[in-house]
Amino acid sequence: MPTTGRLGRVVREHRRAAGLTQQQLADLAGLSVGTVRDLEQDLTSRPRPGSMRQLARVLGLGEEWVAGSARPGDGPAGAALRLRVLGPLEAWRAGSAIPLGPARQRAVLGLLCLQQGMALHRDAIIDMLWGNRPPRAAVGTVQSYVSRLRHLLDPDRPSRADDALLGSTGASYWLRAESVQLDLSEFERSASLAHRAFAAGDPVAACDGFARALGLWRGDPLADLDLLASHPAVTRLVRQRSTAVEEYAQAAAAAGLHDQVLTELRALAAREPLNERVHARLMVALASAGDQAAALGVYEELRHRLDEELGVRPGPEVADAYVRLLRQEVPTPAAPPHPAVALPVPRQLPPDTGGFAGRQQELAVLAGLADQAAKAVVVCVVDGTGGVGKTALAVHAAHRLAERFPDGQLYVDLRGFGPGQPAVAPVEALRGFLRALGAYPPRMQADLDELTAMYRSVLAGRRMLVLLDNAASTGQVRPLLPGSPGCLVLVTSRRRLAGLAAREGAVRLSLGSLSAAEASLVLRATLGSLRFDAEPQAAGEIARSCGFLPLALRIAADHLADKPALRLADLAGQLVAEQDRLDLLTVDDDEDSAVRAVFSWSYQALRPDVARMFRLLSLHPGAEVSVEAAAALAAATQGDAARLVSVLVGMHLLAPAVPGRYRFHDLVRIYAAECARADETEQARAAATRRLVTWYLHTVAAADRLLTPGARYIPLAEPPPYCVPLDFDSHEHAVRWCEAQQASLVAAIGLAAGLGEDDMVWKLHVVAGRVLMNLKPGDAWVADSATALAAARRAGDRDGEARVLVTIGRFYSVTGRHEEAVECSQQALRLWQDLGDKHGECGALLDLGADCFDSAPGKPGSHQEALGYFRRARDIAHEIGASYVEGAALICTGQIYGDMGRHTEALECHREALAASRALG
Repeated sequence: MPTTGRLGRVVREHRRAAGLTQQQLADLAGLSVGTVRDLEQDLTSRPRPGSMRQLARVLGLGEEWVAGSARPGDGPAGAALRLRVLGPLEAWRAGSAIPLGPARQRAVLGLLCLQQGMALHRDAIIDMLWGNRPPRAAVGTVQSYVSRLRHLLDPDRPSRADDALLGSTGASYWLRAESVQLDLSEFERSASLAHRAFAAGDPVAACDGFARALGLWRGDPLADLDLLASHPAVTRLVRQRSTAVEEYAQAAAAAGLHDQVLTELRALAAREPLNERVHARLMVALASAGDQAAALGVYEELRHRLDEELGVRPGPEVADAYVRLLRQEVPTPAAPPHPAVALPVPRQLPPDTGGFAGRQQELAVLAGLADQAAKAVVVCVVDGTGGVGKTALAVHAAHRLAERFPDGQLYVDLRGFGPGQPAVAPVEALRGFLRALGAYPPRMQADLDELTAMYRSVLAGRRMLVLLDNAASTGQVRPLLPGSPGCLVLVTSRRRLAGLAAREGAVRLSLGSLSAAEASLVLRATLGSLRFDAEPQAAGEIARSCGFLPLALRIAADHLADKPALRLADLAGQLVAEQDRLDLLTVDDDEDSAVRAVFSWSYQALRPDVARMFRLLSLHPGAEVSVEAAAALAAATQGDAARLVSVLVGMHLLAPAVPGRYRFHDLVRIYAAECARADETEQARAAATRRLVTWYLHTVAAADRLLTPGARYIPLAEPPPYCVPLDFDSHEHAVRWCEAQQASLVAAIGLAAGLGEDDMVWKLHVVAGRVLMNLKPGDAWVADSATALAAARRAGDRDGEARVLVTIGRFYSVTGRHEEAVECSQQALRLWQDLGDKHGECGALLDLGADCFDSAPGKPGSHQEALGYFRRARDIAHEIGASYVEGAALICTGQIYGDMGRHTEALECHREALAASRALG
């Protein structure tokens, strides 16, 4: 470790260069002023390495300074490498510019600089470089860019060194910001110090700080990189610059130094020609500097521009400044936001959740974000459906991380979703925060913008954790975000709040249900290990019935805790019945925490069209529903259905399953079905179900036509409006859909039967059966066959009855029940012979030939009997021109000849079948 005297000189030089007092440096570093004073006076005390690192972080000194390898004067001013992003991207070493290569390679470095040491995933880099169409070699190209940049920026260090300037782990990269002099870091540091000076009642020092910060800018950030022009990080940086100019103008007004800020205000007004606040401050600054004519000219230009482009008049802030100019009133310098007194340290977090368990991966992510908060405002949105444990996770994490934020923790329930009460307006939330911070505005009529600016000024330079619980929208959250580094903001919401990710770079942490293991931990923590371990299997059944939803698990556990004589197996049995499940998951003395009530808050927040879609989706029988099926249910266009489904996904009432398909959480589905029974008439539910079954029938028929070209199809009427079947573009597409929808197709037959639609029952069974018979249909299809057969007979449709019998026979054949298959085929053959249906007769003969042989392989005469059926089928097919059936008969005949060892005849049959198949396509 270097001597204390040398440390003292380094600290003093860099503190003065940054324009800091000893007290300000101590406050920023979280140290006592005595430690800083001792260092600067060359006393013999030796501060701990932790204190030295705090000073190094604030002053921009590298880790080598702490270890004693640096010399007096080392640090930002003497750094070997300087990177500049506040203008065109530049890199300098020892006074010489470093060429950085092609545009995409430079863009990678620029983006890493904007992250200031935070890890950046490779996918984000690829998205920035190529958007939605990355080349196949995108990953290798990014790796190559990083490798070249390492060599250019740090040629003396091996590229794979642990301390390489561009670090990497897994698929993420970062810039070791402490090893370079970055103008962005200097800008943020100077602006933060200026914030604190103004808050402490020293507007002159604040003006100096803002002037230093803004003097680092050489143009638009990364102005030479079009790839990054609209990137959220660049947009955020532009806003930081604008905010600094506005606050510089506020400080200059308080200090009476209006002319000092004119250049910056004019430039900002030119960049943001419709920003009324900036123009109002420019008008005031010009008038206060003695140029009233120019101030009035600014007003006239703005008024004309607003009228031409937006068709509006100037707002109250500009209008007020204009009136004061006309009256030649000299603006009174604004008072600083709050006096230079010690601010209180709020501790507003609600109590931690007792028995919290699980979510270890999410807690690790939040801990990592807390580490990053030292260099930037970090915002994390924890989103998920009602009852998934968003607040519990955020509160638990906040308590664990509280010591990292010594200046306090703020909390507000924004009531975005809740019983009866209106959502909290940002103005009210800000007033509450400012009261807690000891800086409540003396003027009750302060508007949202003023309160936001005051709030951010108070938080400047402070290490705060802000928990915004139960947010309804991005607009409700955005004014409550701090403006300077040092703060971690946790937001919980049932919506995704994508706007915060797009504009503020918020990290999204979407919560799903717990895993089975995590659910067991919750039950064990709530019930106690003795009771849990006595019935672990019943506990697992309870967890499954609760859908692994934390709120439902805790309610079930509380239910058991109140009834110590109740066995876990008894409750598990009660929960199995869907209609009773939500009734059991209630808390007697807290109706608001009941699962049904929590879901209702989300439901009541939906627009009528979205709520209707939510209800109708519960009528879908399968685990997953597609947008096209949703459109049929709601009698909507596919575009409208996609939009409504997207809203439900954003509200976490529906979750993506695979691309294009969505699913309910089990308990949410039960609640949606309750809503459908309560808010939809029986006739409306029946009509929606009929549309859905019709859609499935027409869609599986479209798959059938693609998968079995030339087969004998069932004639169907034109689909009704808003029932648009899928248009399959390939054989593989049709197969994938049929495989994925097998359970839904089986269930659709049951729905049609429940509606009394006998015609649709047997047709859906036959068409779906043909395409699914080779996909391991199982006993479910055989059970539904009796339903389909009865429906065809009730309808008096003998052709339908024969088709169902053939389908049943083919299922029996696939599952090895050949004797039963033969019986079904013989019944179908007799029906079609009675009807004089030659096409049907051919199909039945083919099936009989196959089943006859398969039922007794090796049995004497089985070959000849099968050949007899196949020849008859071939002759009839040739007679009526049924090429598809004729080709099938040829294939079957060739297989029998091959099995008999008559290979010449088999070869001839297969050649003819091949030619017929090619002719059919």
